[in-house]
Amino acid sequence: LGAKNNPDGTGQVTLLAASFDTYDPTDTSSVTGRKMSRPAYPEDVFNAGGRGDVILLIQVGRDGNALDVATEQVNLRVIANEANMRKMRDKLSRVAMGAARKWTFRIPTTGEYRNEASWTIRVPVRFSFGDDAERYGRWDAYIPGPRQQAPWRRDMDMAADGKADMLPSGGVFMADAAGKGPTLLTPLGG
Repeated sequence: LGAKNNPDGTGQVTLLAASFDTYDPTDTSSVTGRKMSRPAYPEDVFNAGGRGDVILLIQVGRDGNALDVATEQVNLRVIANEANMRKMRDKLSRVAMGAARKWTFRIPTTGEYRNEASWTIRVPVRFSFGDDAERYGRWDAYIPGPRQQAPWRRDMDMAADGKADMLPSGGVFMADAAGKGPTLLTPLGG
């Protein structure tokens, strides 16, 4: 949701992004996770009460290993001063990327993407406390971090990826494929 004040003093609330993408770990037409150990919660971020979601872009090779890893965005679920939020984002990003470099994936064996030389996937990684787990139907407030493009995707339009921060954690999503799930018939943004 986003809100803005109108010149006449009223306000307008709009739905800015929505995702209904689903992850099916048995899907043979897209990249799926094989071995994906959770990253360790950075102790200093944990002690400071830091929580957030790291959206990773991972380039997966034909052998199912990560060729390259980049952080697209880190959204925090805690407010702090700018310097502390920057440190939390950096630490969560580094820990998530370090774990992702060791992950392995199943590559597509059917469908239109099976013959690609490599695939770019998005993997949202949530750092939260036990009672803060993602729950269906619950609204979550967050402070969006700056978005960055992966070096191997410099020519891609980031505007087309505007719903990346809406993906559920724990899934593996093809970055350059149409989403799997329902789509809206009318555009968002009011």
